[in-house]
Amino acid sequence: MKIINLILCLLTFSAIVSGQQPWIPDGAEWHYGFDRANPGLNYGYIKISQIGDTILLGKNCKILDQWEVNYQLYPSPGISEGSIGHVYTYSDNDKVYTYRNGKFYTLYDFSAEPGDTWTVCWYGDIFEDTGRVIVNSTGLAFINGETLRTFNVSRTPESCVGWYDATIVERIGCINNEYLFPDYSVECIADVQTNGYFRCYKDDNFPMYSVTGSDTICEYIWTGTNEKESDDNRILITPNPADNSLNVNIKSGNCKNVLLSLFSSDGRCVIPKKTFHTSTVVLDVSMLSPGLYIINVTFHDGSVVNKRIIIE
Repeated sequence: MKIINLILCLLTFSAIVSGQQPWIPDGAEWHYGFDRANPGLNYGYIKISQIGDTILLGKNCKILDQWEVNYQLYPSPGISEGSIGHVYTYSDNDKVYTYRNGKFYTLYDFSAEPGDTWTVCWYGDIFEDTGRVIVNSTGLAFINGETLRTFNVSRTPESCVGWYDATIVERIGCINNEYLFPDYSVECIADVQTNGYFRCYKDDNFPMYSVTGSDTICEYIWTGTNEKESDDNRILITPNPADNSLNVNIKSGNCKNVLLSLFSSDGRCVIPKKTFHTSTVVLDVSMLSPGLYIINVTFHDGSVVNKRIIIE
């Protein structure tokens, strides 16, 4: 009897860690934030949700809509929103596939081992392209009371399409500073419109999971009307004007998962977004041209502070 019970326990554990998590269950909804510098300093989020079903190449597919809400600061402030395209996807055992131009590509493979690679496609509307990704590591995550398989993936050196350094969780997808679907590298085309970072996910049987533990981050968008440009006491920037380096001092208690980026006055991103966990961040600005710049700081609760600095 003890042997039978042991076998049952092992089978139960195997079922837990082997996944079989639903892909796009009822009510599945994602939010990913972004900030861009083309054509001019845009902030916002992309809401991804199922809008229907269809059959493609004999496969029962879910139709996902990507709805973008965008606030453009330059050249003139304003909010716009609309669909930026549909993605067709289905799952088969441990693999998730997406459809593009008459064929299916592997999106995620939760049975993959470190070193495994596969071809992914890009969903941008500028041109068509594919790339290869490689699995760097695998593991488990405990979220909302469930044990979910994870893997870390990146683009192969010769690829422009994929993820730079993404953590993928079954049922949810990418949960760090990259998009649900493969994106195009700004190293290949500097002004390509890349998408952004995970904010939250939920479905009918899976409570809201977000980067802050709150749903307020899901549809957060900074418009400048609720932020003080000069007197927010959570950050102190010195020196200002600056020449070689810039110190960003973050008040104690606010330095968890701080996203920081720097833009020129015409909206060009000169220091891409990075995540910091320390109270003091030192930025090297010695290679930047003299002029007015905007430093963008996003806190873990989704609030944003923008401050003007001068580089001499």
